[in-house]
Amino acid sequence: MITKVTNETRPLYNSLFEEADALLENTEDTAIAGLDDYFSRITEIVGAAGASAVNTRTRNYEKRKFLALPFSEGYFEVDANTRTISIPDNFARNGLSVQGDQVAETLYFKIDRYFDAQDLGNMIDESLIIGIQWRDSAGNEHFSVSDYIDIVSHPGYVIFNWDINEEITRNSGPISFSVRIYRLDENKNVEYSFSTLTATSFISSALNYDAAALLEGESMNSLVIGRLTNSPAPSGTGSAEAPIIITNLPSYQDLATVTGERQLAVQAYSPDGGRISYVWQYKGLNSGDYSNFSGSNNNKNYIPTTDEVFMEDNTYYVKTGTVNGVDAYRAINP
Repeated sequence: MITKVTNETRPLYNSLFEEADALLENTEDTAIAGLDDYFSRITEIVGAAGASAVNTRTRNYEKRKFLALPFSEGYFEVDANTRTISIPDNFARNGLSVQGDQVAETLYFKIDRYFDAQDLGNMIDESLIIGIQWRDSAGNEHFSVSDYIDIVSHPGYVIFNWDINEEITRNSGPISFSVRIYRLDENKNVEYSFSTLTATSFISSALNYDAAALLEGESMNSLVIGRLTNSPAPSGTGSAEAPIIITNLPSYQDLATVTGERQLAVQAYSPDGGRISYVWQYKGLNSGDYSNFSGSNNNKNYIPTTDEVFMEDNTYYVKTGTVNGVDAYRAINP
């Protein structure tokens, strides 16, 4: 959710700023003035936190409590008696995250700290593991360990996190999840286990992409084509066909006015992973007729001219190479 200070959350943010000031030993002149100032120093704040922690669990809490934002975001509340998980309204409407997200969302769960004779928020016993077991729309099932456990902000409760990473958002559609709290003995046998019932939400569909490939120079066109090609067709009988991808294409482009190479493309988007198709046309140099430029003809060259000499009123096109596997031409005039 969006992180911002409101009248309702202002006291919580002021308390956070004061705690960060104390950690950095800020004076009145250097005190954190607001959210912009806070985020400009966030690396320094987190780096300074946790120096006196007694173990990894408390160190993670001391560091990540400065990142547990926004305060306005609702908790996924666990009823330890009924073992049910209540999903906050905004996540129930919009889903847990969007396909392709990488830790853009961190979800926070809230459960009563004491259940029967067990302290579910034991900060000393690091063998007690809290995490989320989940299954995506493709049937992939994994377990995400919570590395942020907070027993301070809400006395009598345990707050713990679920970082929504790219593995969780790889596939759009329904996602099922439950909370697991367990301890293994030295022989890896289950010594204690607490489980909730399964809750269901969804990962919203989006055009996926490979950020690392982008940094290596792969074009967004090929990435988008790959995403669409791997999407199911509306009938569910196979994969969607690869569209011709064009960006920023006007309805008509006179290549006679273009100098150098020009690649024509259009952005394509499918909200449901279905088939996208469209047609664009080219004008023959000799016939003057328009022909479809799509499907198996997507690499078709312009019709060679029959002119034996350059004609003053004609425009000619010279192939200069390829751009992303598509022939590129340069317009010339005599």
